[in-house]
Amino acid sequence: MIDPVSDKNLNEVKAFLEKYRETSLFLLSNLEAHGPSLSEDLNSGNFKCLMSPEGLQGVFCLTRRGNLLAQTKGDCTVEILEGCQEEEILIGGVLGEWETAHGLWEALLGRDSSLQTTYQRKALLLSLSLSAQPRGPLLPDGIVVRTLEAGDFKEWDPLIQAFAAEEGLPVAGTPEQRQRLFEAQAAKGYVWGLFNDDQLLSIAHYNARYGAMAGVGGVFTQPLYRRLGSSRAVIKTLIVDSVKRHSIDLMTLFSREDARGPLRLYKSFGFEPIGSFGLLFGKRDRPFKKV
Repeated sequence: MIDPVSDKNLNEVKAFLEKYRETSLFLLSNLEAHGPSLSEDLNSGNFKCLMSPEGLQGVFCLTRRGNLLAQTKGDCTVEILEGCQEEEILIGGVLGEWETAHGLWEALLGRDSSLQTTYQRKALLLSLSLSAQPRGPLLPDGIVVRTLEAGDFKEWDPLIQAFAAEEGLPVAGTPEQRQRLFEAQAAKGYVWGLFNDDQLLSIAHYNARYGAMAGVGGVFTQPLYRRLGSSRAVIKTLIVDSVKRHSIDLMTLFSREDARGPLRLYKSFGFEPIGSFGLLFGKRDRPFKKV
């Protein structure tokens, strides 16, 4: 049985997701920030849960941007895709624990012949307990690492688009939608950047936040300024701020298994692999109508 998430079952849903908090962080973060119903925000959606005589089996949400987020404790592929048929939004991507996300994507491709895979990654999921914080970075004159402000959008947006292009990821939303998202994140102190004489060279941000847990994404340095310690300085400041300003005690991020440089960097801070996370996206080569 598929039930909408509401005040009636919200506590039960949160308790279920918190059992899998590392792989459920996007769901938990969106639920906390936007509630269980679709709104104008790109990350909002109608949250639904899968019930059986044995209890809650899974939670899923199709966001306005077209990303299907799912967490299950078994194979609920058919039920989740049937639940998404009720939505006006078409699925353009699936994110979640690898086995769940990959199973959903393969089943979706079988149902929708117009959908073509443009990005598929079994990412390494890493976790860091922030029981101890690193020392703040010592930077040369002219180099500053700080949280970004609303007025930094014009410098940040080209970098996040370059990050998406380098990774092969779709760019989210229109420039206006990205600016609203950026300004909301910046107002919370969730975006960091390294500047050299007012030029933004390196960035990182929270891609999700729930309670004392945060996910880190968008770690990117302009190619000409790599291997100079820029990303290390940004991540150091991010971790220090996470402890001092945001009271974060657990942090996660994704990395390609073959990305030796980034993996060395993350592991040097204490990040450890804890599993695999699926990120799968596609596009349609012709209009698709739900039946």
